[in-house]
Amino acid sequence: MKKWMCLLLALVTVFSLTACGDQDEKREEETQNTTQTTGDTQPAETLTREEQDALDHALELLETIPYSREGLISQMVHDGYAEAAAAAAVDRTGLDWKEQAVKSAEEYVKYLPMSRTGVAQMLEYDRFTPDEVAYAMEQLNDVDWDMEADEAVEKYLQQGVSKRSLEENLEFQGFTPEQIRKAVTKTADVDWDKQAVLCAKGYLEAMEFTRDSLIGQLKYEGFTTAQAEYAADQCGF
Repeated sequence: MKKWMCLLLALVTVFSLTACGDQDEKREEETQNTTQTTGDTQPAETLTREEQDALDHALELLETIPYSREGLISQMVHDGYAEAAAAAAVDRTGLDWKEQAVKSAEEYVKYLPMSRTGVAQMLEYDRFTPDEVAYAMEQLNDVDWDMEADEAVEKYLQQGVSKRSLEENLEFQGFTPEQIRKAVTKTADVDWDKQAVLCAKGYLEAMEFTRDSLIGQLKYEGFTTAQAEYAADQCGF
């Protein structure tokens, strides 16, 4: 499980950075359309300097990644704005938060191999409301969740994983038993000895181990004693 969490955090970071570059132009156009077409947005000339600054900052944040209303307010408070000013600015954007949830869900699927349950959980973590989450998930009918499971397997195999740990991680991500079965069946040709070596090298890059402690860690990860000992041998122990 801990390897999945590390992978998720790393991939979310990549997603955020990549999204910033790929979505800038699109966000700018959407923001302009929003401010031009929203009937209940207060005219710019009636805003105080502080309110305009808060609104400008909110729009800048929305140019990077999709936000929920509460998530955007929280980010603005973190950036130093008073909660009342942040809330007022966010409401002036006039955005459809259900559509923001859809965009967020689509980008998670685009940049991360995730299960349907995993996407919903991420939207909840991003503080979208239950109705917004439900609406967003209804829009993902074209996603091939079996393929998402296959892609998750490939990510795990790139860093080194045992078959047991692979199954556990897929379950933790929220894939269904049938999706897990199909994905793991496709690993029939995987060399688990090499996976143990890859996993061992990853651990050795992060901290020091004795031979026995390395073997113990690999066995904890689900590798057999023979696989763990082979990996230790290949790593010079």
